[in-house]
Amino acid sequence: MELRYRGLLVRMSKDAIKNMHNLELDRVILEDLLECGTDYRDTKMSKGEVGLAITRRGALLFVKLVPSYAPDLDERVWLVKHLGVTRREG
Repeated sequence: MELRYRGLLVRMSKDAIKNMHNLELDRVILEDLLECGTDYRDTKMSKGEVGLAITRRGALLFVKLVPSYAPDLDERVWLVKHLGVTRREG
């Protein structure tokens, strides 16, 4: 099953794949982020980049997407640039 956001296919960058592995996140979390995530911004985000976040078990999980192009498909896609976790205090 392919992942889509705003009608476009979602592809993973090498860094995002490493992030998922290191944080022990799975595809279900990524699906939840894309379907249920709320707007997320931080100071390191570039113009055109979209951030989505959800809270799970006291942690803020976030994904950063950038618009891109997949030459093998000849179509525009979203590239997952980064996945991260920020622990909530309190």
